[in-house]
Amino acid sequence: MFQIKERKIIIICLLSLLVAIVTFGVLGSTGAFKNNVYDLGGAIVGFVITAYLLNRFYGRDPGDIPEHELKGAGFLSEETVKILDMRNQKPAPLEHKLTIPTNCVVLIDHYKLKKLSDEPVIKFPYATSGYGMEGSCLTHPNAEWFDRSNDPTEAGEDKHLRKQYEIELDVKEVAKGEIIYVHNAITYINAFEEKDKEWFHTHVNIPTKSLTIILLFPPTQHCEKIKGLEQVGRNMSKVVDKRSGLPIIVDQGKMVYWRIPQPRLGASYKLEWEWQYTPAASPAAVV
Repeated sequence: MFQIKERKIIIICLLSLLVAIVTFGVLGSTGAFKNNVYDLGGAIVGFVITAYLLNRFYGRDPGDIPEHELKGAGFLSEETVKILDMRNQKPAPLEHKLTIPTNCVVLIDHYKLKKLSDEPVIKFPYATSGYGMEGSCLTHPNAEWFDRSNDPTEAGEDKHLRKQYEIELDVKEVAKGEIIYVHNAITYINAFEEKDKEWFHTHVNIPTKSLTIILLFPPTQHCEKIKGLEQVGRNMSKVVDKRSGLPIIVDQGKMVYWRIPQPRLGASYKLEWEWQYTPAASPAAVV
């Protein structure tokens, strides 16, 4: 069986040959390039132009990143997976939300990265509207964790969440073209505590082939409704369509799975869900 790329090459060649046969009669001599050395008839002209156009618009693999996104990029993420584990989350009193760390939710980030330039570091930004965050890189213990909450805002920077953090990874020893795997563990303190609705979002800061977001819900707060949104620049966020991949609720609301193929560079992807807190039943009294 032919692979997808091989099938595309065969289709491109057959269509180009068909156009060449037609243009041979139509262009014959008027569409030819001639000089004393060579004579390119209309058939060849038709074949070359058609093959070029078909390959440009049809021959590109579905997982390929648009060339304009790769221009000047330091890294390419062939795979990004974010797992937000809320299974140990317990609602904290609102009066303690911004003063006392009483509740923790863990985010595990997985990246398969390809280095495209000689950049010495790669940065992973995080933010929260809660009490704060703690983070570390599990695969690279020498990576540094910084609190950027009080840093001055630069032009075009997203500072709508009150707490800003960053993992900075030294990659000077990584060769250009090399693949590296990075796993970050981030703890949200006093976050995701709204009773009826909550949300989680992430920004695509480097060219990315595939973005997957997984939400794991606590036993007392299963997901009842879910929607995925995309926001590009300062435009209003829009609910994603089927072609972009829809989030799905799994195992009666215990998990949500959302895979976005070829997310747009610079875009923000957001999951909004509805849940209802149901206190766990007390153990039956032993008689």
